[in-house]
Amino acid sequence: MNSSNALAPSILCNQRSERRRTMTQDTSAYRDDGFHQGMKDVSLAANRLLALPPAALTVLCLEGELWLTRDGDYEDHILGAGQRFMVGRRDQATVQALRPSRVRIISANV
Repeated sequence: MNSSNALAPSILCNQRSERRRTMTQDTSAYRDDGFHQGMKDVSLAANRLLALPPAALTVLCLEGELWLTRDGDYEDHILGAGQRFMVGRRDQATVQALRPSRVRIISANV
């Protein structure tokens, strides 16, 4: 089971090794459903996790509130509606909905 379809408690306070395990889970299901076209909209229930593929991406919060963390980054990021964050192609990043949210993932190659 990958993190994009697992209802899980917040990983905000997990230890580094647990965060890394969560962030490196299989994302193959995420890469399907048209992402190859360069953009994907995802609805996330509160506390739902989404592991991002290792690619240069822009994460745009369309609605709700998102928590974004990257492996090796000591600073986490909270995104509200209309805010965006760029993720590098070598980043291992995970997004968690702090409340019901919609997020748009945009490939930098579009």
